[in-house]
Amino acid sequence: MSRDKIDAVMGSLFDDIAAEFPPATVEAWRTSVDEALKGRSFDAALVARTPEGLLRQPLYTRRELPSNLASAPGAMPWTRGLPAGPGEPLRRGWVRTARVEHPDAAIANAILLDDLQGGIERAVVHVVPAARARAAHAGGTCDLDSRRGGAWVGHDDDLATLLAHVKWSLAPVALRAGADATLASRLFTWCADRRGAGSGLGTQIDIVRCALAGADGETGGLRTRLAALRGHVAADVRRAEDRDPTTPAGRLDARPLLITTAALRLAGADVVQEMAAALGAFVALARELETMGVARSAAVRATEFELVAGSDQFTEIAKFRAFRQCLAQVLNVLGVADRAGDLLVSAVTAEDTLATRDVHVNLLRTSTQASAAVFGGVDSLTVLPFDLRVTGGSALGRRLARNIHALLAEESAAGDVSDPAGGAFYIERRTADLAEAAWQAFTTWEREGGFVTLSGSGGLRAAIDARWQAADARLRSGQDPVLGVSAFPPGEERGLEPDPFDAAAFAARWSTRLQPAAGEAARPAWPRRYREDAARAASRKP
Repeated sequence: MSRDKIDAVMGSLFDDIAAEFPPATVEAWRTSVDEALKGRSFDAALVARTPEGLLRQPLYTRRELPSNLASAPGAMPWTRGLPAGPGEPLRRGWVRTARVEHPDAAIANAILLDDLQGGIERAVVHVVPAARARAAHAGGTCDLDSRRGGAWVGHDDDLATLLAHVKWSLAPVALRAGADATLASRLFTWCADRRGAGSGLGTQIDIVRCALAGADGETGGLRTRLAALRGHVAADVRRAEDRDPTTPAGRLDARPLLITTAALRLAGADVVQEMAAALGAFVALARELETMGVARSAAVRATEFELVAGSDQFTEIAKFRAFRQCLAQVLNVLGVADRAGDLLVSAVTAEDTLATRDVHVNLLRTSTQASAAVFGGVDSLTVLPFDLRVTGGSALGRRLARNIHALLAEESAAGDVSDPAGGAFYIERRTADLAEAAWQAFTTWEREGGFVTLSGSGGLRAAIDARWQAADARLRSGQDPVLGVSAFPPGEERGLEPDPFDAAAFAARWSTRLQPAAGEAARPAWPRRYREDAARAASRKP
């Protein structure tokens, strides 16, 4: 029997079966629900309120679809995905990214090479000044925190060890300096001297943490730190303008400015606050760069947005779609909406959801979070090891994190479909609601002085604390159960391999390195030329 005949027979069969049932309507469903509730309030029994304060209905239909549903993939307002570049088709897939933050440069290098050989296409390497890191541990024990945070560097040879045998022209590497402008200046110079024509090696400064530094009493905030780095940032911005944004390598390279919401999510921010903070940070950044002579369009090209993918899969899918929609409005107001192809929206799985009990359940969490980010259409994704908070990320943990990328890309073919969640009634409504709430929060903060002002005054911290207090109350009451922790805890813990890294001995070795030998002058942590370059960069006009 031909395929057409089979389809005709099956279609007739289904029509006959369907004819035996009356058509389903929302009104009939509501009548059945009211009968089952027996007088109880429909809203009180079935309508929930999300952590962000938005309503969640028990049923979604075409009636809830937003008005902008007709937008095409790759077109404004970018809800369905960003274009690959001006006049180019929609970008698909994501770049498999890994985060390296081990303090020992040699071990960090081994981790980095193992990740790259295991299929990772891009790496972000956290770096910290050795003297400051060692001072933080002086007089105390070295716990898990000393096995994370970033590679300790003090001299050229530490960075050479960190990146030995790494081909950054094939897989881009970004050295992240946090909010440390002095360290960032040194890294910018070091990278510029070594990346050569192959490019792919760069430095990133964390804009959100720079803004928060003013609230924490550290020297200088966003404006001061950007001023100190103006020469370096302007040079990398110009280099970014020369790259081809239609290729993954071109989009990833030369992104000196990082807007990541990881610190805010760890502090308890919800998804609405997260999106509003990222938008506010970018607007503040664009304003500061404009005073330095950097065009708004160049600011778009030089910035990477990194949002956190949490465990509420549908909410996180909707969040990434809503964030692009909000970005469209921001760029439209700034007059650079035509630079959509230059945007880079990344994701990292949520560290705050990684439990230290029954840690293998974290594999379910990171898989859910990674799939949400991919279905939401991110350009780059970092999957954290399931045992990050116990061992700092073992070889097994990192391998399984890489496998999650492989399963999504090669077995699920998740990157082959444009906007896979598009058209789902609940996802579309959730996207519209989150976009509206985030835009309202963003504009409210702008009227109150903007992201930087709120960060310095403590207003942002107070708003996030209020949300965290409510979330903490739900967790403690059992209203929001945590699988494997407050719900279905294991009767017996499965142990992990012990971490062979001796953090205390590592810190002690650095104490020796940082102290001059008897009768010798102290060796500068960095060669003098870096200090001179930093001074020139601070006064150089772009």
